[in-house]
Amino acid sequence: MKIQGLKRITTVAVFALTLGVGIPTISHADNQPADTSYSGAIETLYSGTFTSAVAAYEKLTTSPAQQLVRTSAKYKAWLNLINASITKVTSSIARVNGLIPSPSYQSSDALLKKYLSDYAAFMSVMKQSFNKPAGTTKTATAQLLASQKKLASALTISGGLWATQYATDSSISNLAAPATAPSVTFTSGNDTNTNLFTLFATVSDDSTFSQKALQVTGYVWEWYEGSLTSTPIPGTILVKDISTSPLVVGLNGIVSGGTYFFRIAAVNPTGQGVWSSYLSTKIP
Repeated sequence: MKIQGLKRITTVAVFALTLGVGIPTISHADNQPADTSYSGAIETLYSGTFTSAVAAYEKLTTSPAQQLVRTSAKYKAWLNLINASITKVTSSIARVNGLIPSPSYQSSDALLKKYLSDYAAFMSVMKQSFNKPAGTTKTATAQLLASQKKLASALTISGGLWATQYATDSSISNLAAPATAPSVTFTSGNDTNTNLFTLFATVSDDSTFSQKALQVTGYVWEWYEGSLTSTPIPGTILVKDISTSPLVVGLNGIVSGGTYFFRIAAVNPTGQGVWSSYLSTKIP
């Protein structure tokens, strides 16, 4: 979030914020109705109501009327407008704060509440600055300016944290079961743990599959000995570190000259994805 430079309103230095923190426009198809309601409300109440109120406030802060003598009728009319505008911003903040976070947006909602709390505090200080009585001491004016700087800095941090987490939460909320499967390569040799001759399937990312992007939590697979009509030998594994790739799974007790088939599917919080095609290898 950009914080513009100081603007002078008679003897008051004032910060003007640009439309708060923006969030990505996302075509929501959340996997839970509560998530859809929440994300839709964010776009209506935050991206719509709140940012519109802030835009109106900021437009007033650029009015030349603020440079007029404080006792003039035009200045007093402008001050009434700016106070009403601040009230509208504060009211819009309260509406967003009233949202109940849905399951997928718990993390970002907590950060949003912190950001809006900072914003409300900033508006309060700005109102004090605009309405400070005539004859306010230089010390009091300096204290108001210091508060503005401190809160503007806090807004930059809290707003950025929320926007980042909101994008993450939305990505997870809109996650679908994997529509692709990882690539697989085969090797064979003795398993160091069992000392048995083992067929290894190395599972890794490729141009159509990303374990991290798909938020993979595990894999399921099936081995077949000799032919696809044999009884499948199933296996599963949980992914502890989503950034770790490749993954190696093995079938113990294989024999030279044997033919083996393998298929695998990724699992994420939405469910099991598609099976890979049947892959085969013959042991020399």
